Amino acid sequence: MRCRNEKGVFTKNSDQPRHVRSIRLTDSTWIELGNIAEDFSITRADLIEKLINNHVLHDHDSLKQENEKLKQEIHVLQGRMSEIDKPVVLPKGDYQLGIPLGTSPLSPDKLHKMRDRVLGMGILTTGQQSNHYKESRKLLNKFIQVLLKES
Repeated sequence: MRCRNEKGVFTKNSDQPRHVRSIRLTDSTWIELGNIAEDFSITRADLIEKLINNHVLHDHDSLKQENEKLKQEIHVLQGRMSEIDKPVVLPKGDYQLGIPLGTSPLSPDKLHKMRDRVLGMGILTTGQQSNHYKESRKLLNKFIQVLLKES
């Protein structure tokens, strides 16, 4: 495969010295490298060097950039997740949820409508199928039961 000079010694491919290296490859990859190298009448090592020197694997930089971008997105999502776990502070006033406090007795129907309004305010940034939403709904239902027993 490799060219030899008149004395039978392999000719150098470059001015840089080569050293013996070890790599682990699957059998199928090793065979494919051998087939491609054989088509060009070169060794597997020469083929790998040609791939690098001809920038066949030039996407390395773009893969690094994409990886950094994904790391930043993960960081942003982690920040948003930590915001979900923070306690919610509702504005104070006489007219929370558009219903004057203390004006009429609380009925189960009215309390359930108020629950749905609270859940629909966008305080929870999750969907109705999420565990946070379902747990909040259960908690509000228990709160409604306590209110109805107290009144």
